[in-house]
Amino acid sequence: MQLRRWISLFVSLCVLFGVGVSLAAAEEGPVLGSSQDEARLDEASDALLAMHSWVKNTDALDLKTSYAISDPVLGLSSRGTVHFRIQRPGSFRVDVVSGWKREVFISDGELFTIYRPQKNIYAQLEADDTILGTMFKAIGGLTLQAKLIEFFWTVDCLSLGAEDIKVTAGGSSQIRGTACRKYEVARGAEGWDVWIAQGEAPFPCRLISRTADQSASTAQTNELSWTLKPAFSAETFVFKPPANAKAVPLSGLN
Repeated sequence: MQLRRWISLFVSLCVLFGVGVSLAAAEEGPVLGSSQDEARLDEASDALLAMHSWVKNTDALDLKTSYAISDPVLGLSSRGTVHFRIQRPGSFRVDVVSGWKREVFISDGELFTIYRPQKNIYAQLEADDTILGTMFKAIGGLTLQAKLIEFFWTVDCLSLGAEDIKVTAGGSSQIRGTACRKYEVARGAEGWDVWIAQGEAPFPCRLISRTADQSASTAQTNELSWTLKPAFSAETFVFKPPANAKAVPLSGLN
């Protein structure tokens, strides 16, 4: 299944939301002034931008996510895991496991490889100038993580001043022992609930992605686990074809 927007996360994991919020007291209570509304919205956006800055300015990123996707209308569901390893300026490795299916995406900054272990086939392309640009070339294979990636892409647009992205703050929660604050992000028909760790490393702990379009009801939950200050060997981002592996054009991977 193709989705022509893939790493609509990633990153520039490399990088790392519209509903608006109307705040008012009870009928007899005071009404919040527009300047106070704007201050709260700015504070929520600042939290997203702090997360974006942390992701963007961290040279090595190691993220594991377990995900669950459901569409009650179509009766579809999917679960799996994805392991992202990123080393700036241009290297990354993404290992995807969904049921029986496994896929590997590797770039050393110059050559980008997509490998399908079950068929022992792989396709190679020239890497783009950026990690995000290279990941976009894997849109089809990374369809299952498109919403996660689009979240990071959206926050990147927020950092560039996009005015169609709305961010509001929610409550606080403990997620796997980490104090996290919830934020609601919306852009067009897409919406996300994200929980961000409080402290020096404002990494996202959980992400729930939804589509507001009435014709779609897909929801995706990503539980995110980070290894802070990881160390990778150079071999992590180099593809060495296994015995009898066959090189095919990109279209031959389908």
